[in-house]
Amino acid sequence: AEMFGWERLARTVADVYHALPPAQRARATVYADTYADAGAIDLFGPRYGLPNAISGQNSYYLWGTHGNDGTTLIAIGATRIAILQRYYGSCTLVTTSNEPLKWVVEGPDPIYLCTHPRASLDAIWPDLRWYGA
Repeated sequence: AEMFGWERLARTVADVYHALPPAQRARATVYADTYADAGAIDLFGPRYGLPNAISGQNSYYLWGTHGNDGTTLIAIGATRIAILQRYYGSCTLVTTSNEPLKWVVEGPDPIYLCTHPRASLDAIWPDLRWYGA
């Protein structure tokens, strides 16, 4: 059930990513609240030209930021949005990925564009760690 809507999510995130100006897109990071959404991006994202995702949940946290600076963050999910809003001057809801069958498990995935970081992604990273299902 966790995989319902994965390809749709990757396509939706790709639409946001490719709408960015080239210079901003070159430094954009895809951050997912959950390891499942990060897995969706890592599995389906390459076919849509997306970079690998980062996530603070469970073992994804241990893989770190992949060297991303977090200047522009495409953030999937809302469980960590309050933390991101503390660290970014702007976190704007740009769209929502809706998968009817996923609603049974988790509901829709809001997708935010976060810009104007107040700290480096490496400094923010420990606050984004969380363990759980």
